Amino acid sequence: MTRITEFAARCGVAAGDVDIWVERRWLLPVRDETGWSFSDTDLARARLIAELERDLGIDAEAMPVVLSLLDQVHGLRRRMRILTAALLELPEPHRTAICHRLLGAGPDGDTDGSPEGDAA
Repeated sequence: MTRITEFAARCGVAAGDVDIWVERRWLLPVRDETGWSFSDTDLARARLIAELERDLGIDAEAMPVVLSLLDQVHGLRRRMRILTAALLELPEPHRTAICHRLLGAGPDGDTDGSPEGDAA
């Protein structure tokens, strides 16, 4: 855990920027009797916020939407890793059948471009 001044320096931003990001709840550090403590996850997120602002011009109004979408992508990636691990533990015939369904192939190996049950 690091404190705000060191944290801001590691992110390449002003401590005031970090204060604003915490106030806006873009960062969620732990608060104790001596102030905010930032984790490595907070550091990665702060660097991302700085990059989004500096390099992509994402403004304060759009930032919550962008961060929410990125959080969703990361959550889905985490779930995909869990699903992949579970899939690898299945017996071969079940694993193959599921892989075919995920790739859009029917039980007989035919592909129609859409999984069964999807509404157009």
